[in-house]
Amino acid sequence: MSDEYLEMLKPDPHMTPAIQAEIDTFPKLSRAQQVKFFQDRCGGWEDETTWNFYWQYIRIIQDQDDNDKIISEICGDSTHTKEEIDELEKQLTDAKLKYAGLQKQKREADSVAMGNMQREAEKLTQERQDAAALQQEQDELNM
Repeated sequence: MSDEYLEMLKPDPHMTPAIQAEIDTFPKLSRAQQVKFFQDRCGGWEDETTWNFYWQYIRIIQDQDDNDKIISEICGDSTHTKEEIDELEKQLTDAKLKYAGLQKQKREADSVAMGNMQREAEKLTQERQDAAALQQEQDELNM
């Protein structure tokens, strides 16, 4: 495995010796067995395990054969996967834009609320000052 791939590996708290032993059999399998191995196991693994499996085995096979078709054979229909990824990226972009819009609305609403609170505070202060002045006038008249 190249250093480039070693850098891609993630710590995997879910990796057990049994799973590692299973994974270690992968390179010894025929292509048809590799396809079945991937289909049977990868969906049930934790994300880190699947990620590391890809960088330890699948990516190396892809580079050695210099052929994306190998990945399609092992991992399934790569066009379908690419379409799914594109759709998820679009959803992520939409969600980010929506979040940014909501953040802007929140800032604007907060600004309006602060302005309203400030005006209300000024109004209350003025009312208190007016009440105090009126009370003082009344006290002076009563004297």
